[in-house]
Formats: sequence, C-alpha cells, structure tokens
Amino acid sequence: DELPEKLKKLPIIDYTGQVRNEGSELWLYENCSGLVSSSSGAFWFTQRFGKPSLLTNNYVLPFGYQSTLFTPQLIVNTKTNSFLTISEMLHHRHMAYMNSEIEMLSENLQFVSNSPHTLRNAVHDLLDVIAGASLSTGDIDLYARYFDLLSRFNTPSVDGCAKPAISFLREFEYLL
Repeated sequence: DELPEKLKKLPIIDYTGQVRNEGSELWLYENCSGLVSSSSGAFWFTQRFGKPSLLTNNYVLPFGYQSTLFTPQLIVNTKTNSFLTISEMLHHRHMAYMNSEIEMLSENLQFVSNSPHTLRNAVHDLLDVIAGASLSTGDIDLYARYFDLLSRFNTPSVDGCAKPAISFLREFEYLL
C-alpha cells in the first residue's frame, strides 16, 4: 500500500511500488537507520545488521526474536463493541479460530487495524530508539506492566526485541 500522507514527511525511504533487487535491499538493511514494515519478515535482516525496526499492524502479540518495536492490531468483541484487554488477547492468541477471519467472527472477534495516528506515533518511537532517547519513569512502568502480563501467560521475552511501541501502550494503557 502507498505510504499514508501523515508519514510522508518523515525521513524515510518508501520502498512501496519500487522495483527492487536483493542486493540493493541487503545494502539498505545494512545502512538504514531503522525499518518500518508490516509482517513481511524484513525485520530479520535489520536485526542481522543490528538496526532497529518497527513491525506494524501485527495480527498477534509477538514474542521472542522479532522486531524492536511493534504495534499489534487490537481485537474487538463484536457483541460488546469493546476491545479485548492485553490479557484477553494473550489468552486467545493460540486458539485455532485466530487463523481465520470467518472463525473469529463466529467467536464475536475481529481485528482492528492501527489508526494513522497510532502508526505515526509508533514511527516517532522508532526514531527515538534510533536517537538513543531515554524512557520516562512512567514509560518504564508501562513496559513492566506489559512484560508482567507476558510472564503470566508463559510468553518469553527477549531484551531489546518485540516491545510494543511505547506510544501504543500509552494510548491503550486502559487495556493493560
């Protein structure tokens, strides 16, 4: 998809629609400041070169060796028209029905893509990571609460990988 208008002013190379080859992509992964991507797996290359990445609109809460930051799609209960909490998302994550939109709807669940506002803020979070910006005490607390939830569901975490963008946790703190 074409880059949203609000993101076009950021200092990035938009690779959508471009003719690419593997050599130029590897060069870009090695020499970029950071990567913003969907669930294409490109973060594996930036990780190999020690570059930070942001995985957007992820379908599940990721864990382990993945992107530096991510923004998961939220899940809405279509009966109550309310978002699932992070705990509820973790509970449903491995259920077979999560692999099919039709089966999810039979469970009254539906993914909701991130808004341009959420994505823009997450890109700014990645730029902060690139710049080496420090987190506030409140942000550190939000991450601690999130990782505590992961541990309750026996979900491994790796330092420096697979953290929600802090702006995502701020925006949806009520789901923690």
